Amino acid sequence: SDSMDTVGLEKLRAFGRSLNLNRALVGRRSYEIPIIAGDEIRTMNVTILEGIDDGGKVQIDMDDEGGIGKVSARFKVSADNLKGLILCDSREGYERITEGQESFESAMADEGFNIKNISVSMMHTSNEMSDINIGQYRADTSKLYKAAKAAVKYISSIMN
Repeated sequence: SDSMDTVGLEKLRAFGRSLNLNRALVGRRSYEIPIIAGDEIRTMNVTILEGIDDGGKVQIDMDDEGGIGKVSARFKVSADNLKGLILCDSREGYERITEGQESFESAMADEGFNIKNISVSMMHTSNEMSDINIGQYRADTSKLYKAAKAAVKYISSIMN
């Protein structure tokens, strides 16, 4: 009957949504990358989030005390498109990041990304990271790692 088909379809959809939620939880990988800054070693936290419906994300957080200060970067990858936001809490960090932004964007383009927008701003609170929406495409995991690698190289290069 039609009502059985509708009930069956709803159960199937609910099951599919729960599978997607489980896959989304599995797709989170975090790394602590040691970075040499002068004669000290800092740790850069890098998180790769493989999205299901909204592409993938790369999150980078670092505190370079006495240097460029706190830096938080969020990149969203969807198909070959990349959007990003880099926040820092010091004027020096902001200036260094904006000075090298053009070369960073060209490094991302060399990795095969179509740069939609990368914004750099001063951070006033730690909860200021906005959600970046870029469309409904799943990102290839290798592209997330390429974006992370280019961002780590860029941020670590401005520390020295």
